[in-house]
Formats: sequence, C-alpha cells, structure tokens
Amino acid sequence: MQLLEDFSNCKVTSDYGYFVAPTALKRIGDGKVRQDSGDVLFPVVFNFITFKPFKGETYVTWYIQDHETGVFLAAIKMEDYHNFPGENPVFHDDKDSKIEKDWIETEREYQILGSLEGDYLGPIYRGES
Repeated sequence: MQLLEDFSNCKVTSDYGYFVAPTALKRIGDGKVRQDSGDVLFPVVFNFITFKPFKGETYVTWYIQDHETGVFLAAIKMEDYHNFPGENPVFHDDKDSKIEKDWIETEREYQILGSLEGDYLGPIYRGES
C-alpha cells in the first residue's frame, strides 16, 4: 500500500501525465533483496487514473484568473468530441481568431496554461446578473 500512496503523492510524469488516483493493485511479484542497501524490491502491477492533455483535444473551460502569459481556465473534456490525427488542432473562426494551448506543470489541480489571440472570441459570462 506504500507504493500506491507514493504514486498518489507524485504529481506528474512525461509518459503518463498527472497521477490522479490508484484504482486497483493487480499483482505483487516475489521480492528481491538489494545487496548494497538490504532493501527488498517487489515488481508490482497496478492501475491508476491519470490526466494527460494531448495536442488537439478540446475541453469545455471556464475562466479562473489572469496570468502574465495568458489566463487560467478550469476544464472538463468534451464527451462527444473526437480528434482526428493529422487535422490542424488550432481553432480558427471566420475572423481569424486563434486559440492554441500548451500545458505546464503547476500543482495538483491539473492546470493548463493556454493563450488567446484575436479581437472577438465569442460570448463571455462573468457570473454577474
């Protein structure tokens, strides 16, 4: 269980993205003693929920705060949207507004830093009545 707790405390890897939560411990193999330290290493197979945004994915977002290089948005993945490899992952509207994204490692809230370019990007809801 210590291994699952250690992965829960780990933030992110480049191969798998952000570690969100362990789901199942599948198998623990036979332990092998390390000669130099006396530690015992066990091969372990487990399942984990991860979050890794990929270029071209589209998310429903809402505004959180401004940042010197863009804005922070909270996001959920769009359920019925499918990305087709080879298509241009950048959104262009009729007025040539452009929305691109890139992700940065910040904290466990899985924030993505994006940029917005253009004069008109659609309606904005500020939460005011």
